[in-house]
Amino acid sequence: MAGAPAGAAALLVLASSCGGHASHAAAWLSCPRPPSDADIRQFRVKGGETCAHANRVLGYTAFGHEGSCGDACHYLGYTCRQLPGGLKSNSSGGSYYTYEDDSCVRGQRHAAWRIVYH
Repeated sequence: MAGAPAGAAALLVLASSCGGHASHAAAWLSCPRPPSDADIRQFRVKGGETCAHANRVLGYTAFGHEGSCGDACHYLGYTCRQLPGGLKSNSSGGSYYTYEDDSCVRGQRHAAWRIVYH
C-alpha cells in the first residue's frame, strides 16, 4: 500500500480483524456428553448458547415431546427439528434409521446433537 494514507492502512487492518472475529464467534463449541440412557454424540452449541441450557432443550425435544420432535417443535422460544439418517434394512424386509440429527435455533443461538440407535 505504498503511497496510501496511514488512515487507509489502519482501516484495512481494522476491517480484517473484525471479519476474523465474526467468523470465530460463529464457531461450534463442543459440550460434554449429557447423562442419559440414550447414546448422544456430537453435542454442540454456538451463537452464545450454553451447554447447560442446551441440555435442558435437548431433554425436552428428544425425550419430553411425546418422544419425538419431527419436522418442527417449539420449546422455550426455540424451533427444533429432527432429521433421521443411516437407513438400514432389517432381516424381515423392513428398514430402520440408525441415528437422528437434532438441531434447535432461537435467533443467534444454536444447539445440535446426534442420537445413535442401537
